[in-house]
Amino acid sequence: MTGSQPSSGYRAATTITGTVGRSNYDTLIQRAGRLPGVRLQGMTSLTSAEGQDRLQAQLLEKALQRGHSQAERTASALGLRRVVLLRIDQRSHASPSLSAMGVNASPRFRPEEAPLPKASLSLALDYCLN
Repeated sequence: MTGSQPSSGYRAATTITGTVGRSNYDTLIQRAGRLPGVRLQGMTSLTSAEGQDRLQAQLLEKALQRGHSQAERTASALGLRRVVLLRIDQRSHASPSLSAMGVNASPRFRPEEAPLPKASLSLALDYCLN
């Protein structure tokens, strides 16, 4: 009795990573996705250096405005009138929250569907209320 032996196949996998501008997403996805054996796994949105600076400045401004408003409400609730910022403790820096997004080689993919970069900022503000 002769048995058939299973074929000895080989499987290779490789990962390629890189940075692609938003305007080139569609071209890259369409071309790479059509290649035999290529499987697209996702993308992550990152800000440019200028974009990160702008985002950090916006977050800082909003955080300071919010902190001042809360301090004024607290002073008002206590019957106080004066609010003075004494100290800002910024222990964490704004850093991108990487958003993964699955992609496929569908002609319906639109670059504007890619997630926008996100960041967070944490401040501790000390006020003198009197």
